Amino acid sequence: MDKAKKPQLKEIKELLKERSSRDKQGLFVAEGSKIVLDGIKKGRDLVSVFISGRVVGAPSAREITSLCEKNKIEIWRAPAAEFEQLSSLNNSQGIMAVFRKPVWENALDGKFNVLCDGVQDPGNLGTIIRTSAAFGVSSVFLFGPTVDVFNPKVIRSSSGMVMDVPVIKITGHDLDELRTRGFALLASSSAKSDAVRMSSVDIPKGPVIIAFGSEGKGLSHDILKRTDKNFYIPIDPLAESLNVTAAASIAMHYFTEKRAGSFPESSNS
Repeated sequence: MDKAKKPQLKEIKELLKERSSRDKQGLFVAEGSKIVLDGIKKGRDLVSVFISGRVVGAPSAREITSLCEKNKIEIWRAPAAEFEQLSSLNNSQGIMAVFRKPVWENALDGKFNVLCDGVQDPGNLGTIIRTSAAFGVSSVFLFGPTVDVFNPKVIRSSSGMVMDVPVIKITGHDLDELRTRGFALLASSSAKSDAVRMSSVDIPKGPVIIAFGSEGKGLSHDILKRTDKNFYIPIDPLAESLNVTAAASIAMHYFTEKRAGSFPESSNS
């Protein structure tokens, strides 16, 4: 394990802070021993791993070092003080890795998809991606002005699942093409007067997209004008509304179970 050089550490800093750098180089940084370890074990496209001198002897660091050597992945040791200056975390685990961005093929062909419309909070987007992985979602579509999926906070809150679930940016034109191909667009929208209880929505047998809006504004007009069905999740009126991650989690679980036939059909509206 060689000592990291200043140009390498500078590149790490740029990748962590600048979306333009991530886009230009096709790289991103993931922090934390679990995400890095999972990435190595799953055969993700790692460029290099950096370990702080503070944790170089820790069990997780030794395991990562061993796997990097076995898989011929570059591994570098960074002085503890310099590593902490780079990290986006208040309490760094002392391990980070540079990954190549995944390239997804056939990402627009899945049967069960989630669409995030204008979701700006990185923690929310990351949580939705992680939940999507848990419920077997085919792809997560990003629509409108959303946070960068390779933002360090998105990576962290998704627990690295951005490397497991295809997450792709789509336009209104893309959405129109998908609907022409038979994709049904269902939207979580309590604001629409024609929205029905989630339990009354019949899930089409063909491909489905479940859309969720941004934290403050909800679904955009560009989505609402294209929806085939709008639904709401009934809650106590005193609660006013659900956080987008909570709504997405509830809906994904419900529709996953309903597609599998676990929930009976309901005519309640």
